Amino acid sequence: MDVYIEGRVAGIRLDIAIDCKHYGRALHVGDVDAFIGLMDDIGCSKGVLVGLNGFGEGAVRRAVEYGPRLQLARIFSAEHAEFSAPVPTKIIKMEVYDCKARGSLVNGPAAHRGTFPQDPQEWRCRAPSTGEFMAMDRAKSVVLERSNWFNEVDVVTFDDDGLEIVTTAGWENLASITIELQCKKRFKGMRVPFVEGVALVDQEGKLLAQEGLLSRWIDTVDDAEWVPLSVDEAKRWRDDHFE
Repeated sequence: MDVYIEGRVAGIRLDIAIDCKHYGRALHVGDVDAFIGLMDDIGCSKGVLVGLNGFGEGAVRRAVEYGPRLQLARIFSAEHAEFSAPVPTKIIKMEVYDCKARGSLVNGPAAHRGTFPQDPQEWRCRAPSTGEFMAMDRAKSVVLERSNWFNEVDVVTFDDDGLEIVTTAGWENLASITIELQCKKRFKGMRVPFVEGVALVDQEGKLLAQEGLLSRWIDTVDDAEWVPLSVDEAKRWRDDHFE
């Protein structure tokens, strides 16, 4: 036994036995049984068994059978990438290429509709807030900024006040532009949660105690070349590398 705490809470005596195991493996049912025997011998009101590398399934079942008098816990230090509930990972760099687009325009009199370019790649637009731009370039930038990057098809709509598009006769007023993009996407790098400091958590990931704990993100971008991936391949790559 490493720590023994005695005290009173609301007039009730409370004795806590804490045993810490710095093993290179998960603790098994025999380790839990040995600690239960210690608790029963000294008659403590509560026991906490701390395992550096967690607990096997049999050990957890034995602790549950024994009851809430026994608490299992695990220490996480700066060498661990996570200490509680999983934090979503995020791709931090993506490129879109080989874009195929379909577009629709909403404009004024029907007589002018035939004056617009048919190919969205050629739509040259301008708006009071952003100035002149190519609609495809702006649509691609919107796709890159979105949090969900695994869409098979992305639909982007512009409805800026005063939006115009160049026609055979000059600039024509519009109400909105919609571009439907089907792009190949390639990815590079992920962001993962990382913890500095020391935390004590239970089997469900609930934080019990901490010291100098600081959670931050680590960028995993390296110097590798861009790798073209389909949407399904990108999902598998993400899931294989980070849970």
